[in-house]
Amino acid sequence: MQLDTLRELRIDFVAGGSAALGQLADARAEGNAAVLRKQHADALQVYSMGLRHTNFSTLVTLLSNRAQAALKLERHGEALADAAAALKLCPWDPKARSRYCLALRGLGCVVLAERAQVGIVHPGTSSSEEEQDEEPGGWRRATGAAALAAAQAKHRAVVQQDKDVARVLQTPEALKASANDMFRFGEFEDALAGYSRALLHEPLAADVAATLGNLAHCALQLGELHGAVAWATACLRV
Repeated sequence: MQLDTLRELRIDFVAGGSAALGQLADARAEGNAAVLRKQHADALQVYSMGLRHTNFSTLVTLLSNRAQAALKLERHGEALADAAAALKLCPWDPKARSRYCLALRGLGCVVLAERAQVGIVHPGTSSSEEEQDEEPGGWRRATGAAALAAAQAKHRAVVQQDKDVARVLQTPEALKASANDMFRFGEFEDALAGYSRALLHEPLAADVAATLGNLAHCALQLGELHGAVAWATACLRV
């Protein structure tokens, strides 16, 4: 499945494939070259392939876990944005999809959640008019909530305490484990902050965010406003 951008954060299925562009750095370089040639459609495809074929297991887990913490705090817009960003990086992650659906339900988009849960919404099987008939304004409401949550996110500065914690725990995995402990004890606000701290120390996060931002730029150049919102939202959450 794929977080589709044409219907504002819709989920679809896509076929898998071998890693033609195994390294994100290579994909970014090739995509950047395409942008300079004003070949934005080609650049969008190359950037996307780079994201699809790079191992982001820790990054995806952190985003998905932070979505779960946000769900516990009933901050459904944040949960939707994080789950959407996780699905952008790993479209087949079952926990991210489940949390995406729960966030949709929390926003009152029940029909959309049901469709996403069973993996329906294949390209060409329903028109935008049919979707609007099923749940008027649902996609617009969901997209707006996710985008607003991303735009209003208060990313914590890396203060000395964070640096001390990072030196002790060393890795994003260890920081994630600490946040997991907070979550198990019901300290959801602290867990959410802990996952954010781990994201700050995830080595791939900066490159991923830059690539997502590049995708948003390409979508804007192509006039695909919904796609630009989806990519930019994912960028801000990372």
